Amino acid sequence: MTITGKQVVSAAMASGWIDPRYPPPTKKALEKYLNTHLMQALKPLLNQSASAKRIVEAQLKHVECYLDSGALYDTFTAASPNDPHAKKLAAMAQMSTKKIADMLKKTWNQFDELLRQSGMSERDYLLSLELEPGTAQKILSGKMTIGELLIDQPLVILDYSL
Repeated sequence: MTITGKQVVSAAMASGWIDPRYPPPTKKALEKYLNTHLMQALKPLLNQSASAKRIVEAQLKHVECYLDSGALYDTFTAASPNDPHAKKLAAMAQMSTKKIADMLKKTWNQFDELLRQSGMSERDYLLSLELEPGTAQKILSGKMTIGELLIDQPLVILDYSL
């Protein structure tokens, strides 16, 4: 199945990741990020099975891309590019997100060991992601790709606070 940026944008809007109350310049910045930057960053993963480790890898690629592409900064400043408060908030969000990226990278690099130490199975980890029952069943049976997950339940990848 070929996943398009347009599908990802629609799924992000439907999930609330792109809030309809956002100002148009902010929505446009997020749509650009999803359509171009994120699709490019996730391209090698989109058709791969959505295992627990691949989901963490997709989350990591998203967070790194959101920072490195400047999209996080643009999200905060798009509606008010000359507002010093927006720029300050953007800088604070970048610092916090960088810490999350570092944590995700450590998790991804030591994923199997962390599961073993915590006594969790991959299934336990997947079920901790608050997956919808149909999505969980497809992932657990190996019948869902990262791209399909991004369309079916985008917050699993896009909302790195989960």
